[in-house]
Amino acid sequence: MVTKNYYSLEEASKLIGKSKETLRRWDRQGKLTAAREPISNYRIYKKD
Repeated sequence: MVTKNYYSLEEASKLIGKSKETLRRWDRQGKLTAAREPISNYRIYKKD
């Protein structure tokens, strides 16, 4: 997985104007599914 094709949680939250906690909640609820960075297991979002 190449992370340059993905936004970090912080970048995605700033881009759509929602808090990081909202994005985390949406991921848990299945509304906006995040991929996981393989080493750190951080949430990342595809740029597409």
